[in-house]
Amino acid sequence: MITINSNKEAQALIKDDVLAIDDDIEIAFDGFYIDADIKCRNIYSKDSRRNIKAQNLDVYDIKARNLVVWHINAGNLDVFNINAGNLDVYNINARNLDVCNIKAWNLDVWDIKARNLDVDDINAGNLDVRDIKARNLDVLDIKAWNLDVCNIKAWNLDVHDIKAYDLNVCNIKARNIKARNIKYYGCCCAEQDINCTSIEGKHKNGKYFCLDGEITIKQLEE
Repeated sequence: MITINSNKEAQALIKDDVLAIDDDIEIAFDGFYIDADIKCRNIYSKDSRRNIKAQNLDVYDIKARNLVVWHINAGNLDVFNINAGNLDVYNINARNLDVCNIKAWNLDVWDIKARNLDVDDINAGNLDVRDIKARNLDVLDIKAWNLDVCNIKAWNLDVHDIKAYDLNVCNIKARNIKARNIKYYGCCCAEQDINCTSIEGKHKNGKYFCLDGEITIKQLEE
């Protein structure tokens, strides 16, 4: 493991605009910033989560408080705030994934697996996720120009607002649900409104309803 104690030390390790180390990096100070790419095995923060700012990150594990990067390619993420041009992650595996804000032009994740997925806001130009698997998926707002999700599998999905093409969930609970096709197992409940082109329960006694609003099933406006 290589410990970096200052931005000056980090700058000395840069060659051809890349800080490339075939080892782990430990950040021992707050405010880590380099105008270059980082390629290493893992990035850890000493004592507490740190702030990391760089051009591109190609790292297996990232643990940080604030992550400001143009492109992130990582195996595992443990971050409070994520601000990136492109967020490209193969697997996010965590018992608890607790992120305040995820802001990215393109958010491309193959698998998100967590017991609890707790995110305040997800803002993305394109949100492309193959699988989201969690016991509890708790998100205040999901906002995206294109929300392309292959599968959302969760025991409980508790979201303030959802805009999506397809939803495939055991139980859906949200303030407002706006989607083209909704598929659920036993129950789909919205506090206000449900707007979709189709809604289907897999269980023969499955039910969908709104507490205070209306259910509108028709072709959505482009």
